[in-house]
Amino acid sequence: MKTISLAAALLVSGSAFAQQSAEFEASCEPQFAGTYHYASRTFIPGDAPPGVSDVIFNQSALSGFFAGGMNGGNTYIDEGRVPSPSSAAPVGTNRSYTVDGFFIGYCTRVLDVSLAGPGAHVQVGFLDRFGANCDNLAASAPQTVIFDISGLPASAAAGTLACWTVFIDLTGGGEFCLSGDGEGDSDGNDLFGYTMKMFGEAFGTAGFLIAGHPAVIADDTVFTTGGAGAGSGLDAQDLFFREGDGTSTTGCFFYGGYDPVDNNPPFSSHYMIVTGSADGVDCAECPNDDRYDTSPAPAGDDCTATVDLAGDASLAALSAVDADLDHYRITVPVANRITATSLFSHAQADLDMQLWNADCSILLDGSFSVSDNEDVTYLNTTGADVQVVIEMYVFPEGTATGCGDYELDILLEEDACLAAPDDGFAPNHDCASAVAVGAGAYPDLFMVTSKDDWFEVSVPPFTTAFMQILFTHADADIDLRLWDGCAGTQIDSSLSVSDNEQVTYDNATGAAVSVFLEVDELFVDACADYTLVVSLETGQPGREYCTADPTSTGVPASIYGLGSSSLSANDLTIVVAPMPPSQFGILFYGPNQVALPFLGGPRTQCVGGGLNRILPPGISDGFGVLSTYVDTSSLPGFAQGVTSYFQGWFRDALTTPNFNLSTGYCVTFTE
Repeated sequence: MKTISLAAALLVSGSAFAQQSAEFEASCEPQFAGTYHYASRTFIPGDAPPGVSDVIFNQSALSGFFAGGMNGGNTYIDEGRVPSPSSAAPVGTNRSYTVDGFFIGYCTRVLDVSLAGPGAHVQVGFLDRFGANCDNLAASAPQTVIFDISGLPASAAAGTLACWTVFIDLTGGGEFCLSGDGEGDSDGNDLFGYTMKMFGEAFGTAGFLIAGHPAVIADDTVFTTGGAGAGSGLDAQDLFFREGDGTSTTGCFFYGGYDPVDNNPPFSSHYMIVTGSADGVDCAECPNDDRYDTSPAPAGDDCTATVDLAGDASLAALSAVDADLDHYRITVPVANRITATSLFSHAQADLDMQLWNADCSILLDGSFSVSDNEDVTYLNTTGADVQVVIEMYVFPEGTATGCGDYELDILLEEDACLAAPDDGFAPNHDCASAVAVGAGAYPDLFMVTSKDDWFEVSVPPFTTAFMQILFTHADADIDLRLWDGCAGTQIDSSLSVSDNEQVTYDNATGAAVSVFLEVDELFVDACADYTLVVSLETGQPGREYCTADPTSTGVPASIYGLGSSSLSANDLTIVVAPMPPSQFGILFYGPNQVALPFLGGPRTQCVGGGLNRILPPGISDGFGVLSTYVDTSSLPGFAQGVTSYFQGWFRDALTTPNFNLSTGYCVTFTE
């Protein structure tokens, strides 16, 4: 506690604080009048203080004086400190305290309500964070709460001085949160503020009691019990600020400093006892900003004013305030996914969440629901560690109080797909890096999210290229796209939601043509092994015709031929794909091309005339491919110059009806 003589006070009055002498008068002996219950606006007389909760701030050592200049309606701003667990001494129990009441002391000359008078009218406010050394309201945090109380005990005769102490009970509607050490942690800017104002004093001077006699060294709170019985106010200053009403001067004031010889003038603090719960359980921070705030509202934090975090984190007792955004910066290692989750009650506030790159120029993810909690995520596929910024803010239209409490949980997880070794063709992850491949099968390839694989295929003149990838859809949804060049035109695509994909290019020119195959993985957090098969056919023995309905694989079953149309070679094989895997199917043929409802139903029959089946039936393999050899030497209907028409029939249990048909295929046989 700072002690200052009158002479010393006069010397410092010309300092940077520019203290000015304030009015003060001798008080009569104050009496405890009773309890004012703020929620019900009722006064309950009593001759002893009520049983209250823990005293967390105590500025009650009476000086025998009161502030004589308050009756003009000026606001006086004083300060003190409630310790947090990070304080050196005394050590607090909470980072924030639920305040359920406070004692005030005042002197007045207005007539008491019981005698048909107006009674005393006071206004008391609290600031969660208040600057030291006589700051004004604008230089400190906004007032957390303001209590306007009228009809308090007053004088038995108008114009006669009466002095009282009163307990303001906030239970049931009025409790508020007061941070320990200003914002929950001891960092040198640890004071809270309390404001005092009186109204309607028409019978002479009136004001709040002056307290904090520096000879009383005991704080006498729950943190320092067993003192002298009256508190001297933890970290109370011998200065206070007055917000003038236009007729009174605004500025920093004191009462002349303390003279230890005759106890006159008094110490420059005002009577205040704050009660609350010191049980070790933090209260909600809102509407105060939290311990991580770096600039008070309304200036707002920006991307350069971040809280730096490392690794997984779980932060509690946070508060987002309208126009004062919260930012947290964290490094996401290569091949890692960050998931940030904010936990809050939407009933209190509509909080939203965004995830930005390091300088907040690119939005990576956002969460803007109208329910409890938000979460954002980002997968680092850049190949190097990157910084991201998490942003929390209040959506004003959905928040009546302008603030909201929340917790923030951050989880970093290595992505198994990204961390897995790439295949031997890597890094073929853009068109410019496409790997040239020819006819053949390429097993043990690896596909991962955001890393497309590219291949270049040179198709000889008058040749058809068939490019197929074999994979399991349950591992990942891989698609195929075929381009005529980098940044060129898409020639073909295969985008099913089943196993395997195939694209085709028919080079009808007399020169070789290069096409570019893109293996495109679309779903987040997925990877898969696959096999690439490239077939180069100098000409099919026939051609496809007719249309077919989609199967349960999502696409129609196509039909094409392998081998030749030569009867003497007798090497024709008809392939139907994709069918549902492991399903019964049979190939039939006839002399005519038709397009009729199959048996009057919804399927399309592409073959007419006398129909023949090729026995025995087959079973499609695990990729949905059914191959049938056509023995032209033993089967009926085949002759030189005769065109035969083929179609596949197969079971498809997941469709209605539970079978399906392929497209048609025609072959004109040669010698």
